[in-house]
Amino acid sequence: MLLPEVPLKENTPGGIRIMGVIEVLFSSLMIVVGITLISLPGNIINDVRAMLPTPEEQKAITPMAIQVAGVFCLIPGLILIINAVLSFGILRKWQERQQHDDHLGE
Repeated sequence: MLLPEVPLKENTPGGIRIMGVIEVLFSSLMIVVGITLISLPGNIINDVRAMLPTPEEQKAITPMAIQVAGVFCLIPGLILIINAVLSFGILRKWQERQQHDDHLGE
């Protein structure tokens, strides 16, 4: 796309759209999980800890650990959403340039 003199396959725009939609769905899920983990109240975390069978496992689940896991879900989700938006924008500009070039060629 950066080199307009190099032609792309006919199915490239469709592939970019399909992969973009999949990326948006996946990253939306990651964002929802990240926000949920970050905003969990302490009493729910304590209830989850109580369900674990061994004290070692119970020590591993702390509010800070849950929030860190939420951040690790949220940041890649945001990066993937930004990537998808940029890809759709570049695709749109490329298609407009192709249509403009086609109209000039006629």
